Amino acid sequence: MKRYYGGEKVKGGFYFSFKDKDLITVEKDSGILPGEDTDAYFKVPLLVMLTAGPLIGLVYVIFLPFIAFAMVLSVAAKKVWGAARWTGYWLLQAATASWRPGVAYLAWWKHSAKNKEQKNAAESKTPETPVADTLTEMEKEIAGRRNEEHEEKGK
Repeated sequence: MKRYYGGEKVKGGFYFSFKDKDLITVEKDSGILPGEDTDAYFKVPLLVMLTAGPLIGLVYVIFLPFIAFAMVLSVAAKKVWGAARWTGYWLLQAATASWRPGVAYLAWWKHSAKNKEQKNAAESKTPETPVADTLTEMEKEIAGRRNEEHEEKGK
């Protein structure tokens, strides 16, 4: 096939550009191809155009519904994938351990009955003293230590 370039004077007919995927029609006996001198065109014979035209239309009519279904499925798949990623992100965030210094987790509901029984047994073994007796003992100890400090400073 002979190659023609943009700006070149050619005979009437159909010319196809692979670069632009464009079909140019020169209607009169002769005309000038559009574009620059780097744009290449190939002449398409009339018999090829008469057979290819209806075939291209047939392909378009047959595959147009499939293209619509493919687009709808593509949008639906993207939505499902996005929802799955969002759900996975939140599940993973809830499942991973996070270290937060200074935060106390007093999970009393997680203690088993066995642990509660052990604590109760340990608490029942310790003798309960009245609070007032404990406080007076502590006051006496504090006063005694203060006296010792004053005596040491006086020496």
